[in-house]
Amino acid sequence: MLFNYLDREKKRIIETCNYNQHIESCHADRIMKVHDLVYIKEGEWSIAQDGVNYELAKGDVLLLQGEHHHYGTAPCKGIVKTRFIHFLTDQRDSVSEECGTRDGFYAFPMVVHCAHDPLVEKYFNRVISSFWSDNVYEKEKAAAYLDLLLCELSGIGARKHSIADDIKAQINKTPHRFISNEEFANRYGVSVRTVTSKFKEATGTSIHAWQTEQKCRIAEELLRNDPTVTLKEVALTYGFYDEYHFGKCFKRVMGYSPKRKKA
Repeated sequence: MLFNYLDREKKRIIETCNYNQHIESCHADRIMKVHDLVYIKEGEWSIAQDGVNYELAKGDVLLLQGEHHHYGTAPCKGIVKTRFIHFLTDQRDSVSEECGTRDGFYAFPMVVHCAHDPLVEKYFNRVISSFWSDNVYEKEKAAAYLDLLLCELSGIGARKHSIADDIKAQINKTPHRFISNEEFANRYGVSVRTVTSKFKEATGTSIHAWQTEQKCRIAEELLRNDPTVTLKEVALTYGFYDEYHFGKCFKRVMGYSPKRKKA
């Protein structure tokens, strides 16, 4: 597998960026002086770089590096919608068969599968809207959003994704609510049975139980560090029905009541 390595110390200057739409066409055959970062919003596309072909689907990101030959290998089927960012290269940037992290570099595979990471599309959109803004302060944000995007791609590339890992991440991102098994199943396009069995196989427990235990542990930290917070406030903060529901779950998980802990 080939990996992209981009100098993390280099201030990235964006040449241009935008939304694009392709109808039954091939990607351009060219060698650019800038990097071309492409996000597939809708559809499927086949693009090659230096003789290696990449099959792209919805949610995929491909970095076509400057000074490398890239081209389409087949017309897209129907309509393909993309976001793209062209930004300046650095002499330390490279493509390598060495897979993994490298000090001082963003590092991620040629194709990063981001369908389940909403931050990637969000950062693409922020880069584009900031770049084309008439507001000078908004324009300054474009490079910062690009850095955040490259960080996110590197983070995805550095970890082995699984449904269980992603479910845990989603739970930690939304501590104020309980997410149902049905919602997770719809997110991944699988049955409830599949999503629950995969999670239990990886963790040894159910999604609901893991969610409850995690919320109780976080709540315990809040109770320990803030003696003024009420049980009702904690319950609302972490998605429990009320303080009685929270107290019952907390005692089952932690082995003592939250009232006893606060006393």
